[in-house]
Amino acid sequence: MGRYARILVVGALVAGTATATLAPGAAYAGASPQSVEAKAAALAAAAEPASRLTTVASGLALPWDVAPLPSGEVLFTQRGGATRIIRTSGGVQTVSTAQGDLFVGSESGLMGLVIDPGFATNRTYYTCQAYRGSGTSAVDIRVLRWVLAASGTSASRSGSPVVTGIPVTSGQHGGCRLRFAADRTLHVGTGDAIVGTSPQDLGSLGGKTLRVSSSGVVPSSNPFSSRGGNAAKVWTYGHRNVQGLALRPGTSEMWSAEHGPDVDDEVNRLVPGRNYGWDPVPGYNQNVPMTDLAKFPSAVLARWRSGRPTVATSGATFLTGSRWGRWEGALAVAELKNSGVRVLSLTPDGRVRGDEQVDSLDGSVGRIRTVQSAANGSMFVSTSNGSGDRVLRLDPTATPQPFTSGLDVSPSGVSAVVRNGAVTVFVRATDGRVMHTTQAVAGGAFGAWQMVQGTITSAPTAVTWGGSRVDLFARGPAGTLVHTYSNGGAFAPWGNLGGSIRGAPTAASLSSGTLDAVARSGDALWRIRWDGTRWTPWSTIHGGVSSAPAAAADRTSGTVRVLVRGRDGRLWDSILTSTGIRRGWAAVGSRQTSSAPAVTPGSGVVLTRNGVTPVVAIGSFVTAIGGELTGAPAVASRGTDSWVAFGRGNDGALWTYDGRPGRHTWSRVGGALG
Repeated sequence: MGRYARILVVGALVAGTATATLAPGAAYAGASPQSVEAKAAALAAAAEPASRLTTVASGLALPWDVAPLPSGEVLFTQRGGATRIIRTSGGVQTVSTAQGDLFVGSESGLMGLVIDPGFATNRTYYTCQAYRGSGTSAVDIRVLRWVLAASGTSASRSGSPVVTGIPVTSGQHGGCRLRFAADRTLHVGTGDAIVGTSPQDLGSLGGKTLRVSSSGVVPSSNPFSSRGGNAAKVWTYGHRNVQGLALRPGTSEMWSAEHGPDVDDEVNRLVPGRNYGWDPVPGYNQNVPMTDLAKFPSAVLARWRSGRPTVATSGATFLTGSRWGRWEGALAVAELKNSGVRVLSLTPDGRVRGDEQVDSLDGSVGRIRTVQSAANGSMFVSTSNGSGDRVLRLDPTATPQPFTSGLDVSPSGVSAVVRNGAVTVFVRATDGRVMHTTQAVAGGAFGAWQMVQGTITSAPTAVTWGGSRVDLFARGPAGTLVHTYSNGGAFAPWGNLGGSIRGAPTAASLSSGTLDAVARSGDALWRIRWDGTRWTPWSTIHGGVSSAPAAAADRTSGTVRVLVRGRDGRLWDSILTSTGIRRGWAAVGSRQTSSAPAVTPGSGVVLTRNGVTPVVAIGSFVTAIGGELTGAPAVASRGTDSWVAFGRGNDGALWTYDGRPGRHTWSRVGGALG
């Protein structure tokens, strides 16, 4: 557990009391770990995702920023002026750069580093560094552009500085982090240089985050672009010392980490044009709040704050990839004074729901300056002890359940449909019968459980083609595909569609009056279709699978997307038409899943599991949502930004997750799933 108690919010918070981890957890909307410390004590025993820590460079002095390269090599800066590269062979070489005008003093020197989005072809990278010109005193902090030679042994400056005029005095509070946004604009986090008026003065670049193009041109979409001068570059203001910037993958959200005085280091989600409330005047009064709501009532509140004592937050990065388990999509924040890395699990709409420390880095390597994710999901870490520093790599090591013939990771699945805004969820009860309950409005109560006559031997799958019609498919007692339907009243008796299937089937409807059912037979998938007048013969969708399938109809394109867990534990999909296969199996990136997936019609939302933790993917945005499920999940959508997930909790009951902005909480529906 390390030197500090892990703070992990996964239980429901009710009337000020933390509930034990019996089932999926409710999101925590607060910002301060101190406010939940007592509540979290009972939850602190949860194991963190497995990982392996490796030193990749040692014997360093104050490595500052790290940039993984497309080649697998790693570029990093040292505050004293050196740029170095870690070769794929494991060797570390110095990159020759012209740094005769670098100012090194106090907290400033050669600092932030980021590669250009087009680095693979242009070999361009950028640094943020203090400048002294031909004199001995600091002039300013500026952003420079460099081109790395093909050999990697040298780099030359390219063109004029991208940004100049970031204030510097003694070198204290120099910032300075660089990160590219999704639109390829360059964001710069700056410090206030211990000048009390800088954070609130739009004419100063100190105590800000800035946004420019890679050539330094100010985008016309900047909030103060019409003012010209320094103000035009400002993205957000009212900051103290921004040393961390991180783009949330799959979104346009830029997040920052910054140092507080004696209280309240902060993690913020940056909103263009907004004031973050730091105003240490008159003079440089560090007894004022980091976010001064008395002076600035509309200032943006931090998403997380340290309280007292501070931990000296520095670099930040988002963890990516299924191997991070319940930390996938979480924000990792380097801590200097606290000598560790904090992991903040977030709801999809950006509220902190969990707060933990990485055990292997908790006080074991000293002060940590930077954390930076690589494309393969690994996280690079730089220490900041002054001598004997290192660059390390933390590799997540969670692996999916290995494939064996007949493996099915889909027990206790559920299914849901939406009709006229109401969501009905179907489950298999412990006695083998199908039960269903309906939520008429988003966030409302669920109705009484209703029963479908007859027994089945798998989870059911439900589909609607419009109106009040609902069709159910399942594996029957004889191992065949069975089907029933309702037009708003009682369900018809189960009918036998034949075949020999394993586990739960899936179904979709391309148009009113048609149905497509897909089921697993052996380790391949088979399809049967109601074309409006008859059931077509079974056809094979070749390929080895290890879970029940999920299907989503896209009526605009006339296709059905089928998703499944493959033999390798990854998520795979295939695209079907009404008459055949448009595209065969393809891996969905490197996504792994520990259960059968779930998907909404149109493929807007995909739900998988990392271990027992459910993970939501909306387009390219992917994040764990917390809680624990012990079966295949279901997901349904009422429209844009209104989705709901279901699954079997570890108490055997049905749980639901409200995916609307501002909610993002689990609640217990009840029942007992077979």
